[in-house]
Amino acid sequence: MSETGEFLLRTRERRGISKYAVAAASGVSHGNLFRIERGERFPTPDVINRLLRTYDLSEGERALLFRHVSNDLTRAYDAAIYGDAGAR
Repeated sequence: MSETGEFLLRTRERRGISKYAVAAASGVSHGNLFRIERGERFPTPDVINRLLRTYDLSEGERALLFRHVSNDLTRAYDAAIYGDAGAR
């Protein structure tokens, strides 16, 4: 699971919102949300913005989400350049 997906899953669960409710409120399909939370797909900037609004994240939560996004992107870049052995 990606840090981003895990953060989004925990946030949704802490708020007691179902994937279907998030999908309806954000316009992100529940299937896409499921794959993002499992780390099978990385959210686009548009999807991240939709989820930010849907979850009404605090400034601190937003900063934490962006740190997770940055870490995941760094790992993906390292894996693409150096292979799995170079991934952090």
